[in-house]
Amino acid sequence: MLALAASIERYLRMRDMRIRLHTVNLNTVLQEVLKKLQPSLLDRDVRITADPLPTVQADARALFLILDEYLANAVKFTKQREQARIHVVVQEQDGEYFIGVQDNGAGFNMRQKDKLFQLFGRLHSSQTFEGTGVGLMTVSRCCQRFGARAWAEGKVDQGATFWFAWPKVPRVLD
Repeated sequence: MLALAASIERYLRMRDMRIRLHTVNLNTVLQEVLKKLQPSLLDRDVRITADPLPTVQADARALFLILDEYLANAVKFTKQREQARIHVVVQEQDGEYFIGVQDNGAGFNMRQKDKLFQLFGRLHSSQTFEGTGVGLMTVSRCCQRFGARAWAEGKVDQGATFWFAWPKVPRVLD
């Protein structure tokens, strides 16, 4: 119940956040997220790597929220792997950057991908993987506020990649 309340509070804070666009180095944001994740990596063999990330126009808090959710999920869904491998990838496209968090974790059936970013859209049992089913919906809504988008690709027992496309010229929407 406490986790659900915290997830809903995070969503409401994001929804009501006053956005300030400025130049943000995603490498710096990633380092802050990794510091926050350190306690969940203790006593595990988790290797997190990253491509060099771009500097974008954004609100650093929004990018922190997105990367924090994606990386925390990657850590969570690799917990059954003896050696967890997580990689942050970037692909530059015309007008936007595709940024993805790849893992070698539980993965998911692509036929259920639309459920992932819905409220309480869980694909795995809560006995196997803790969570509230609110985090990815929060990411999706956060992306929408900047004219960005979020999606995922995966294969059962082969891992997943969670993406967001960040516009080179974001437009703040409410």
